[in-house]
Amino acid sequence: MKQSHYLADVDLPADILEYAESSYGLSDVDLNRIASYIEECTKNLASIERQLAIELEIERPWQNHTRADLRLRKTTEIRRIRICRQIGAPIRQLPLEILGEIFTLCLPPMMTKHRARSLCKREAPLVLCRVCSSWRNAAINTPHLWKELEFRTPYPIGLSISVAKKMKVWVGRGGDLPVLLRLVLRNHYTFLAARDTVSLEETLSQEPLSLVCNLDISIPTPAPLYPSFKRADGFKRLESLVMRSENVMDPTADQSHLMLFPGASMLRRAVLINVLSPRISSTLFPWGQLTHLYAGDHLSVELWYRVMSYCVNLRVASFGIVGWWSDYDFRPTGEPALLPHLSILNIMHDQSRTVTSDESEFPFSGLSLPALRTLRIVSSDTGTWSGLSDYSQLHFLREFALIGTFTILPTHLQDLCRLFRATPLLSSLQLSIQTPYDALFANLLPTASPSLLPNLENLEIHCKAWSRMDLEGFPPLFINLIKARWWSSLQSQAAYNSRKTVRLLQAILYFNGMDETYLDIIRKSLQPCVDEGLDLHLGADEEEGEDPKHVMPFTNDIRHWHEDLIDGGAIRFGRCQTCFD
Repeated sequence: MKQSHYLADVDLPADILEYAESSYGLSDVDLNRIASYIEECTKNLASIERQLAIELEIERPWQNHTRADLRLRKTTEIRRIRICRQIGAPIRQLPLEILGEIFTLCLPPMMTKHRARSLCKREAPLVLCRVCSSWRNAAINTPHLWKELEFRTPYPIGLSISVAKKMKVWVGRGGDLPVLLRLVLRNHYTFLAARDTVSLEETLSQEPLSLVCNLDISIPTPAPLYPSFKRADGFKRLESLVMRSENVMDPTADQSHLMLFPGASMLRRAVLINVLSPRISSTLFPWGQLTHLYAGDHLSVELWYRVMSYCVNLRVASFGIVGWWSDYDFRPTGEPALLPHLSILNIMHDQSRTVTSDESEFPFSGLSLPALRTLRIVSSDTGTWSGLSDYSQLHFLREFALIGTFTILPTHLQDLCRLFRATPLLSSLQLSIQTPYDALFANLLPTASPSLLPNLENLEIHCKAWSRMDLEGFPPLFINLIKARWWSSLQSQAAYNSRKTVRLLQAILYFNGMDETYLDIIRKSLQPCVDEGLDLHLGADEEEGEDPKHVMPFTNDIRHWHEDLIDGGAIRFGRCQTCFD
């Protein structure tokens, strides 16, 4: 029963009825008036119950209306007491600001680790607006309830007018907070009448939508977005942008004449998925402003290099490139592109989309990266590592990872060793490779000449069962390497330090297909090192649903790096999983 109908069935004094219908807090005088009325109703209820008890003891052969009248009066007094107690309940005395803070704790996660969520009528904040006028007033005036909004809607020829109105009203409730607006626009085969829709350009050009700080748009094709983003006076507060296209970008599309977001002087973070064609220019986006960028995931190497050269202020970058080694014969000409602030670079490729037998080196030449500290090369499928064309940019590298399943042939193992020789400061190494481990581990021993990776503190190796690998021979190789890089109290620390190799602090091994017996051999052999402080983790494979250990940050949640980008953090590496369901 609605509250208005409930109150209409009970005869209340005018002042008490006003309290019940009000959404405002009550003063001490008001509370005293309610308390006295409750006391009055309680006395009346006690009197009615005594009369009813006496009446029930009298046996009458005919129908008695007195009993029915007493029961009705009893019910009325109980309702009066209940209403008054609700009016004076502590929750009604909370200031709207405190009530709003409580409401924020009811919010479901809008950006979970698995997928984004739309507003739901059964969840906060919408459900809070349907309880009573007081809660609705508190919810509407609590900006934190409206700072992350997502709309999933069909997109035939425009947005429905009702959706556009909701967007403006709800975004406006976010006030001056950095609101995140996420739009998921999907193809729909039931077309709305033109009079029932409004264009995307018209919607996004109006305040408060044009003043959002974080914008995330998924759309079947990016072309309808261009008119919205060409306005010189739009998106002045925009700090982060996500543009996803469901379909692969037409390689013949000419974007060289476009100038998007000319007024977005605060834009620093961008995710661009399937929205870049080979025909772009340095004016397409405000590239020079960006500090964090993911661009992909169908970039050619040449397009990757051009985007890199435009983004001179990048600090963290991830790029999705199609075809491993397929067009790596590209060599930039002219002066190297200088990116003085780039410290984290993630290169992701999808070899399965392009079949090639080329074994070209990745064109790392033509770049000047004096601040590079972390380099990750990620494969979505089995790939062959053929090395980089230039290792001179890696001298100050601290973290390096080959992630996926890379095959490093014996002929290319020296390319990997060349990389190790070029990175004397490297402290964390993560390898997911198949290679002759006897040769690799021999090169990593402190006694090897030349000595490689003298500052290595964290080592992580992922292996999969390989026909050419001797499973029985692998444990002794791994044990010898770890022991050689770990000096014990039985060794002379001075003698160990004379090798100019720091002590290994962490060792992680995941070996898919290795019997637990072999892992036990490794575990028992390295137990003395563990007792003295070595952080050792062994597993047949990473367990589903668990949070595995990694020597490098951001390895967990590999598919959801873009969440950190929107929050202003570092980009996690890995293929971005777009959502169009």
